Amino acid sequence: MGTLRVSRYHPILVALHWALAVLIIADLIIGARVLVHIPNDVPRKIEGLRAHMSGGIAILTLMLVRLALRVGTVSPAGSAHRQPRA
Repeated sequence: MGTLRVSRYHPILVALHWALAVLIIADLIIGARVLVHIPNDVPRKIEGLRAHMSGGIAILTLMLVRLALRVGTVSPAGSAHRQPRA
């Protein structure tokens, strides 16, 4: 029996990759640029922390989904053992 060959990653994996990229950047911005400047005694800080933590939980969940899909799908030829460019 022959092996299945594909030339690209599954479209769902690509979509998850870019969705995660956007979420990670957004969560970093919320944490590093917004929450840093809000004093700890302001109630608004709790809302920002909740948004930041919710983003982190969403990132973790999507990463686990992506990992499960990645293990269960066929990879393009040469993707696991790329040779460094000289």
